Amino acid sequence: MHVITRSSAAAALLTCALWLPPASNAQPHFAGCVSNTGSTATIIVDVNNGTHTLMGAPFEAGDEIAFFSEDGTCVGTRTWTGANVALTLWGDNPVTPEKDGLYAGEKIEVRFWQQATDIEFGGSNGTIGLNYAENPPFIRGGTYQHDGLYNLSGTTVEATSPTGRNKVATSRGKADASERGDNNTGAFRITREGSLEKALTVFFAVTGSAENGVDYAHIDSFATIEPGNTATFVVVEPVPDNGYEGVETVSLELLPHEEYEVVQEDVSAMLTIQDGGPSTVGLDDPVAEANDHLRAFPNPFVDAVSVDYVAPENDFISVALYDALGRSVGAVRERSVVAGEQYRFELPAADLPVGVYFVRLSGKTGSITSTVTRLR
Repeated sequence: MHVITRSSAAAALLTCALWLPPASNAQPHFAGCVSNTGSTATIIVDVNNGTHTLMGAPFEAGDEIAFFSEDGTCVGTRTWTGANVALTLWGDNPVTPEKDGLYAGEKIEVRFWQQATDIEFGGSNGTIGLNYAENPPFIRGGTYQHDGLYNLSGTTVEATSPTGRNKVATSRGKADASERGDNNTGAFRITREGSLEKALTVFFAVTGSAENGVDYAHIDSFATIEPGNTATFVVVEPVPDNGYEGVETVSLELLPHEEYEVVQEDVSAMLTIQDGGPSTVGLDDPVAEANDHLRAFPNPFVDAVSVDYVAPENDFISVALYDALGRSVGAVRERSVVAGEQYRFELPAADLPVGVYFVRLSGKTGSITSTVTRLR
């Protein structure tokens, strides 16, 4: 273990965003949002450099913005103030079998509530257009990524609602499953296009070499997409056993019904169940793999942030703490690292105000950003 104490000046370029503490009053409309799931991302709503309109007029103080999963779980909300804000999105808890946040790669849905009219827009009411800035360190918006940093730079809300007969499709909604380890469930995503006004029950057949109710918890032959939602998820929860069965498959095929039309190109999907040990699916994702090498703690923090890093290759790296305006707010740690070695960086932060900050580690192959929060 190496402890790094040397500092030097460094600069970072981020699109302007201002962190505001949560309002002291409770949210009057969007309530029951999940929190503390162990997986987060940060969205900055850029008011200074962007345009955000509701029915052709700017949003008013007291309106609300909320972010939802495809199956209707509120994963973050704030009250509109007219200033830039940063808010936390909550991902799925990796140690619970049920879905309680956003899956990696899941579409992030947005809804707005207008205080003056008491009308909620999004879902089955109205159409929302979004524009995300994609200049580094911000990532492409629209889908969830753990530790992701997004810049929502434009919003338009119109009265026109989705219409027409529902078209349904399915796909793999989460990495493959495993009989061992945390985060071991898999999931199928069932989506719809068209009117979202009513609930839609979708029927399907579950097949494969794995046996329903034996190798995984029993799955019914139907699932319901609730009003206002664009999707639902069918979770595959493996049942551990002591026998060796190798890799088993689970397939879901949508069945035709008079209430909807099946998109034939996406009529079925398949995932696997590994026979012991944590699933390795997803490790070829360079962002996920990179973040596996870095841990910023404690989070939330009070006086300092510690950063543990296992170098995947020989490199020269720098580690620094930035505020939401993109300013370096303390010592910058730099050094050469050797592949396979573990290093610890200490970033003093006792003088910083309460708010959201970003730990950024940069090297010759790119950078990793992790979000941390300072409490009093």
